[in-house]
Amino acid sequence: MPFSCPAKARITVFAIGKRSFGQFVHDFIQLDEVSLTIDGVASTGAHLPNGFLDLDAVSLVSTVSLKGMGSLKSATIESFDLTTSTVSSINVVTSALLVNPSYVSTALGDVNFDVIFQGVTLGTLTSYSVVLNPGSNLLNMTGTLSPAPSDMPTANILFSNYLQGIPSSVIAQASVDASSNPTLNEGLQGFALDTVVPPTTVPLIAGIIFENLYLVPNMDNTAELTAQAQILFNSPLGPNSLLNVTALELISMSLLNNGTSIGAAVPPVLVSILATTSESVTISIGGLVEVPDITTFAAFIQQFLNSPNATVELQGVSNVTALTPIGQIELNDFFIDVTSTMIGTLSSQKKKKVNLPSLVIICLALNKLPGIVVKEFNLGGDDTSLTFNMTTEIPNPTIVGIDLGQLNFTVWSTDGIYVGSASTVGSMNMVPGTNTVVLEGIIDPSSNEFASELFSNYSSGSSQVPKK
Repeated sequence: MPFSCPAKARITVFAIGKRSFGQFVHDFIQLDEVSLTIDGVASTGAHLPNGFLDLDAVSLVSTVSLKGMGSLKSATIESFDLTTSTVSSINVVTSALLVNPSYVSTALGDVNFDVIFQGVTLGTLTSYSVVLNPGSNLLNMTGTLSPAPSDMPTANILFSNYLQGIPSSVIAQASVDASSNPTLNEGLQGFALDTVVPPTTVPLIAGIIFENLYLVPNMDNTAELTAQAQILFNSPLGPNSLLNVTALELISMSLLNNGTSIGAAVPPVLVSILATTSESVTISIGGLVEVPDITTFAAFIQQFLNSPNATVELQGVSNVTALTPIGQIELNDFFIDVTSTMIGTLSSQKKKKVNLPSLVIICLALNKLPGIVVKEFNLGGDDTSLTFNMTTEIPNPTIVGIDLGQLNFTVWSTDGIYVGSASTVGSMNMVPGTNTVVLEGIIDPSSNEFASELFSNYSSGSSQVPKK
């Protein structure tokens, strides 16, 4: 039977109990299922074989069930970025993937959210022109973090987690003024997205540059350490914001070479901040370092003396205080792991390894090691021995200083013939720059031929190396 479309209709739609439309929107967003009642009066008509039947004031009452959004339980943070921050604000740019299980599309307009962490509101976010379609939806949000001064301890935890690779459970809850539309604002009250903020993938500390490092070994497997270093940052707040370290405490510190410990600091480690910017902090470090393995430490010193460069890794746990746009933040138990490559003592010389402790006398005395200058050389002795005393200048092109103590040497000719023995006068303290080292020794009587030629060359003013 043919039947016409309605000519006109007046239908009122409301939820069961005739609550407001705002309450229905609230239930639709919050609940897994809602009931909807259609209640109204319609006027229509029907084409019959004998003519047209006019149906006026037909009552329509029907209740249907709709699948709700169920608070959009499936919400995942796709991105979280703070790099657009300024010197006066911490700006958040983030996006969340929401899955709308309903088959109904809902236009919510601009929606404001409170950022809640551990029950404390730390900031606000806004998502513009929100339309939630069935299925997956990407919700883009921007805003600021602006905790109250009394809430800074909670903000510290969130920042510390973010910087140290720890995810944080955060709630984005519709604000009291979630929408400028009164009906939608009523419907959004209580709407909250439970999600996890991923930590930054960029390490806070980009590297370390030792400006100087000085070691004084003791006799009890310890060494006195003083150093000055510049720690470089990758600021999570971006290049135009504020992140200045104002205090740094090293709870523990270890120095490693090629993954092996060469020393661990004995608390307390003395740290002073010399300069700070959003890109770096320059500090001085002082304290006692315990050497766990003398052989490993000696191998590092040998590498440093004989190589173009030496690698030092600094690991430790610290407490950091930094000034940010929202005030002082405290980063407790912050792990540091940075590597610095320092030039070795032979970096500006030929890449030829020498055993400095055993060959230094003959090399220095005869000016065979590049860059080392003999300032004064004196021979002496008696009827049974020939002695020598010389003053040298030894360049240290590195930023590392080390007190080697009083060194004793075995002296060999360049042909490998045993000549005698020598030692430094006092401690051989190698600081960066030029070092004056005084050596004195004795030529062994068994090396008469070598001694005679050395004496002959010395008397005639020749610096030729005796062969035998």
